Amino acid sequence: ARDPVVRWTDACPPTILATSVWFVIGALYLLVLPLAYRSVIPFFGALLTGPAAAVAIILCAALSLYLARAFYRLQRAGWWLALVLLLTFGASASITFFRIEPLEFYRQMGYADQLIERMRDYRAVGGSFLGWSTAIFSLLLLVFLFRIRKYFWPE
Repeated sequence: ARDPVVRWTDACPPTILATSVWFVIGALYLLVLPLAYRSVIPFFGALLTGPAAAVAIILCAALSLYLARAFYRLQRAGWWLALVLLLTFGASASITFFRIEPLEFYRQMGYADQLIERMRDYRAVGGSFLGWSTAIFSLLLLVFLFRIRKYFWPE
């Protein structure tokens, strides 16, 4: 506040700047994901694996980098894309985790059978917990997205 020099961080509100940084971190995480675990993503009730999943993950990383830039520049197209992606990915992941056994997801990711057996005892990885938690988290992100909408449509 006391710095008289205009910095690049002054170009957008702190909440939007933090969201842009979050998109960049998410993109980097997505690019490491196929290396750390096998390429597996939830896809509308099924698990997408292999090269198709790797391409989808790279595409999502590219979209995340685009969103980081669009949010920083307060572009409405970025906000709309974030809304569409959140609704699509949230629905896809929720549907998948309601339909498949969550431990199968971990198995496809390359977790050791011994670890998967230990995970069976935890409620957080069984039943519909993962589906509900994904749906609730998506809803919270949706609320956040609508709360920051005012920065993209100033009065």
